[in-house]
Amino acid sequence: MVTVTQHAAKKLRQDIATIINLLPFAYFDNHPYGDTLSHVTNDVDAVSQGLNQSVGSLVSAVTLFVGSIIMMLKTNILMSFTAILTTSVGFWLMMLIIKRSQKFFSEQQNVLGQVNGFVEEVYTGHNMIKISNASQEKLAEFDTLNERLYAAI
Repeated sequence: MVTVTQHAAKKLRQDIATIINLLPFAYFDNHPYGDTLSHVTNDVDAVSQGLNQSVGSLVSAVTLFVGSIIMMLKTNILMSFTAILTTSVGFWLMMLIIKRSQKFFSEQQNVLGQVNGFVEEVYTGHNMIKISNASQEKLAEFDTLNERLYAAI
């Protein structure tokens, strides 16, 4: 399963690299390179970790689920239907919660990308910031981004 998820992550990175190579230069003029790189890195790592953790568990969980349903139906049909109904209601509530919380996760990832892009730009342009005496302005800008990230978490 680990090999399958690693191949999927590699394919995803290759596809993203192809798409980034097709972007016009104007895109990078309007979007910080560090921000784009941070989004790609964070998103691919999140997907890769999610796949690594869940694919093996999914196979064993499906096998256990099917076996449990068969054994429950053999033992007591009325109790089996009660358990299935209760579980279905739980899944429905879980989906409702996930649907509402997704916007907060998206906002957190967006602000995290902005913070990482800002840090990358300040780090690479450190000498220019020192020369132009813009350290306080950049610190205030970072504090604003950091507060937005804190609020998104």
